[in-house]
Amino acid sequence: MDGVPDFTQSAVEPGENFQYHFPFNNAGTFWYHSHYKAWEQVARGLYGPLVVYDHDTNENDACSDIMIIADDWLLNSDEQIDANSFGNIGHWSHGGRLGNTLSINGKFKPAIRISSNGPVRLRFLIAANARILNFELSGGVIMKLICVNGSPCKSFDTNRITLGLVNELTC
Repeated sequence: MDGVPDFTQSAVEPGENFQYHFPFNNAGTFWYHSHYKAWEQVARGLYGPLVVYDHDTNENDACSDIMIIADDWLLNSDEQIDANSFGNIGHWSHGGRLGNTLSINGKFKPAIRISSNGPVRLRFLIAANARILNFELSGGVIMKLICVNGSPCKSFDTNRITLGLVNELTC
């Protein structure tokens, strides 16, 4: 259900709700985010992951399934979201709002420990709209990339993943 307020549907007003119904035609890692004042609502963290499993395959066989959502935040000197920067014509004309602080899953400087006796699936989403990020596992561990932007791809091995502009990869 992708749309524009007041064109494809009425805006959901504060205190109201709207229930979305849509088919799951493809398995994969996806995300939801606002299209109403997206430059502000997404920058405030209004987004999240959607994982669709194909129960006819062995996709669920990973011992561990870890979501990694990367974002950057433009914080002011009080370490709060810089609300004064919303609507800045400079950000619009340069195609995005470059933040000054990075987060993973909403936390700054997190340590994500992976311990498993079997396969581990890492799902990478990037919510930053103006930043390119590189990911590597410590120790140069090789990853097998199996999906790009919610769709399976011919798998290949890599030790570095580069994501930019609302991108998604699964390893």
